[in-house]
Amino acid sequence: MGHLSWGELERRQAQAATVLPLGKKIEHYKTRDIYQIIGHCVIEKSDEVGILYSAVGHSGVTFMRPWLEFFELVELDGAQVERFRIF
Repeated sequence: MGHLSWGELERRQAQAATVLPLGKKIEHYKTRDIYQIIGHCVIEKSDEVGILYSAVGHSGVTFMRPWLEFFELVELDGAQVERFRIF
């Protein structure tokens, strides 16, 4: 599988940054922990956009998830909820 062009990768990353800009805070559905967006990246294996984030008050650990996972619905107590609440 070939990679997308540099221009397309940059376009996708910029698009993600408009919805989840640096500094935006998010809350995880299960733990209720608050995280902050600290960067955007391209996942080399798949050319997907990745979002870098860290827990507020615990900046020593950085996490990464594919962009689409931030908008997935997950089950909690029998109900469908957003994986992250964006605020």
